[in-house]
Amino acid sequence: MMVANRLNAAVRSTIAHNRMVFSRLDTSSLLAGSLLGSLAVVVINLLLTIHVYRDTGSSPLAVSALFVITFLPNLVVAPLCSGLADRWNRRLLLGVCGLVRALLCALLTANWSLPILLLLAFAITSISAITKPARYALVAQLTTGPLRVAVNSMLMIVTTFAGIVGGGVLAFLTHVAGREVFGIMALISALGGLLDMVRFRSAPAPIYQESLSLMRNADHDHVLNGESASESRPRLGQRLADGWRLVRFTPALFTLTVSTTLLWFGLGVQEPLLVVFVDRVLAAPDATYALLATIGSVGGLVGAGTATPLAGDTSAAARNFSVSLVLAGLCFVVFAASNGSVIVAFIAFFLFNATYGVSNVIDEYLEQELSPDHLRATVISAIGAVGTLGYLLGGGFTGLAVNRLGPVSTAAGVGLVITCSGVYALLRLRIE
Repeated sequence: MMVANRLNAAVRSTIAHNRMVFSRLDTSSLLAGSLLGSLAVVVINLLLTIHVYRDTGSSPLAVSALFVITFLPNLVVAPLCSGLADRWNRRLLLGVCGLVRALLCALLTANWSLPILLLLAFAITSISAITKPARYALVAQLTTGPLRVAVNSMLMIVTTFAGIVGGGVLAFLTHVAGREVFGIMALISALGGLLDMVRFRSAPAPIYQESLSLMRNADHDHVLNGESASESRPRLGQRLADGWRLVRFTPALFTLTVSTTLLWFGLGVQEPLLVVFVDRVLAAPDATYALLATIGSVGGLVGAGTATPLAGDTSAAARNFSVSLVLAGLCFVVFAASNGSVIVAFIAFFLFNATYGVSNVIDEYLEQELSPDHLRATVISAIGAVGTLGYLLGGGFTGLAVNRLGPVSTAAGVGLVITCSGVYALLRLRIE
């Protein structure tokens, strides 16, 4: 009975906070802008992959180059340019990024050579690398506490939803248009940018305060070089160095970074592994892979939707972040041990994505809570860059692991790595 009462209270709390998110124009417009921008990016990436593959005479090397290009901005552009969101009006920055992306989409309607296509792809993904930390930094600027977690949850839901429907939207549009689809996405991206700019005056640019009191749980001798002072516009190098020092010398942020990197390494392995696993272990047709990916996305939606009551305060959020990672890793171990059973594999993969979805939402919340406003986007992009590096290393390791260990052992290894990520966080992540 007590468990049922707690569950009912959690459901009511989640519904109440979600209603509040939708009732506020500043947060609902941010979600709508994210949905349209994410949908445009998903369709653009899929359509670019098709065009690059066809225009190069079905070259896998060209598609591989496109894949690498879509990840490079998270490693390079995001850390270097995230300072824009820490010194300018974040709503205006999001709006400008949406309009620039719309212009780049419009350029794709022309029949460009492969180098130009790859350059435009890099520019479009660079826009996304800038907007993600800016959007989450803006959420922290506009909201606090459980409402902040609710907005993070809804952001993950709308981006995952965009990924699910993006393929269907592209399939429909390509039946009625060719390169004109890029033009349609340009309009959608522009509309998303305009929604992101709603009430931009209510989100002024952060004031940079080089104050040691803002560096929570940090080593006061290493966080910043300068004396306690205030300046409105420090140089990019100084801001970037301050953000990296904050991540390095704040125990909780450093623990989050290590856990996130281990998690993303595991995710980088499992991404290409799934195709091999479906073929060699489940002995299922190719359509099963697409269905498995869809089930995983639905699991991610469920996890994101249930994360709000699990982050009532930072201490509870840290604990539930760690536990959800441990559960996610164990679920993937069960997935690896499915022994050819498609049903067991589907259930385990759904639960893996649901528990991972919880940790993903709480991770963003903890990064927001542990970072001062004037460095928030810089910190988020720094942790994201390290995590992306782990993802790429995992993806590059997959082929060797499958050839040496086999798909089952490799999948079990993924589960163990993610479990270790959660155990490490459980032991080290302490937030008063």
